[in-house]
Parts: sequence; C-alpha cells; structure tokens
Amino acid sequence: MSAGVRLGLAPVNWNNDDVSEWGQTLSYADLVATAARLGYAGVEDGTGAPASAGELGALLARHALALPGAYRWATLSDPARVAQEIEAALGVARRLAAAGGDVLLVAEHWTAARRAVAGRAADHPDLALEAGAYACLGGALNELGRRVSALGMRLAFHPHVGTPVETPAELDRLMAATDPALVGLCLDTGHTAYAGGDALGVATRYAARVAYVHAKDVDTEALADARRRNLGLLDGLRRGVFSPAYGTAAERSAVDLDRVGAVLRQAGFAGWVIMECDRNPRVGDPAAEAAAARDRLAAAFGAA
Repeated sequence: MSAGVRLGLAPVNWNNDDVSEWGQTLSYADLVATAARLGYAGVEDGTGAPASAGELGALLARHALALPGAYRWATLSDPARVAQEIEAALGVARRLAAAGGDVLLVAEHWTAARRAVAGRAADHPDLALEAGAYACLGGALNELGRRVSALGMRLAFHPHVGTPVETPAELDRLMAATDPALVGLCLDTGHTAYAGGDALGVATRYAARVAYVHAKDVDTEALADARRRNLGLLDGLRRGVFSPAYGTAAERSAVDLDRVGAVLRQAGFAGWVIMECDRNPRVGDPAAEAAAARDRLAAAFGAA
C-alpha cells in the first residue's frame, strides 16, 4: 500500500479508448519512460500495458516506478449480475496485486441514456437508480472491498459522468450505502465539476474517505456550451470540457486544485494523485502539460 502522497500519470492522457478517433498516440513503454523522465512516481495501468502482471511490474521497476491503480467498469446495481461482475473485477485486482499495484478503481458502468444527459443528470430524475439498486450496489461494493483488501490493496469508487453515480446527490447516496472501512472514494476533480458538483466541497465532506485522486480541470466555457447544446458525454469530451491540471486560464477554470490539496493534506491524505485528463491528446502536448503540472501538484497535495 502507498505510504505518503505520490504523483502518477494516467495513460488516458495519451491513449483514449472512449472517443474512437483519438486512439493511441504513445506506447505504454514510452509513456512509462516519459513519466520517469518527468519525475513522477508511477503510471496507472491502461491501454497498451503488458497483459502479464510480471511483465508490467518489471517494466515499471526498470524505471523505478510504481503501479498506482487500475480502472474497471462494473455493473453492480443489478442483482442478476453481481456475482459475475465481482469475479471479473477480482480478475483485474489479482493482476494488479501481482504487479505491485495499490488501488482498484471501480465505476458503475455508464449507460447510453445517462451519457446523453452528461452534466445535466440532475434534470432527469427518471434515470436515477431506485433505492433497491443502491442497496445492491452498496452491498456489492462492500463485498468487493473485502476481497480486494485480502489481496493487500484498497478499493476506491469512482463517480463518473454518464453513469448512475454522477451527481452530488448520487454520490451522497453511494457513500451512505457503503462501509468506509471497505470502500474508499476516488475524487476525480473534473468529473465532479462536470456533474454539477464542487470538488472542494466533496474533498471537505469526504476527506476521510478519499483514497485516490484524479486531478484535472474543467473549462467552464466548454462546459457551458456543452450544456447549452445538450451534448452527450463523448461530444462533451470532443468539445474540450476536460482540461489538464493547471492548464486552464484562471477565469475559465472550474477546479481550485490548490484548495482541494490543502483540505486533503489537513485530513492526512496519503495516497496517489494522478495527473489525468480525458481530452484529445493531439490538441495539446500531454508530456509538456504533465511537466508543467508536476511541481504544482506536489506542492498542492504535499507529495515528496
């Protein structure tokens, strides 16, 4: 498990599987070398990573890097699918553990209906999970958390735009339905803002449960345009709603990462902070953006 705050990079900065035309722009091996050169401490699992846990661990070790975590979609709110979905998630967790990883990130799987109202879900209560589904999701996450803990890792739930756990109210219901000892929170500052929430408020409210951070920003002008045009999630990404940490003009920035970091430092947060941004890697320069963000993220979150 992690000791102290460490900074990592996400493969999605270069390689995005969600927007088909963006694709892969950098091999995972080159991404690892880039992270080491820029002074980051780890790289998440992701597109292009070796399937073998041994090869993945060895690749990172050659660059003196660690494996912060891996992301997994799951459908845990459907009782008919819980057992199968837990086993599938555990398959990811076992590979992660064997490669030296720290945290399994899980998000309830997105749906076409929820993706279509990305950032506007609060206006569509008919698409919300019912109480029984929350109970099922919470129980399944608790069970998965127990089994992930037995592997020497931690489980962190990732609220995600376009999924049944997106809005501030949905996050509150999920947190109430899960055991803090078993299920931590991945605070994704960008998804929180896109969903109509406040990353600083979430950090303050759930500081004791934050196990992992995805640090990125939201361009408020792009977000307002996406909402005005009723864009779905993928078109919102194409519009550039997400922007790199510390890469947005102050007057257009939705996330104050310095204040978020201060709140988590005060609470004793000691986990991974990942510089992560789901946007077209050909629009900017992911390596330059990561280089520019590293020292500021280290200062904000108290990383070594």
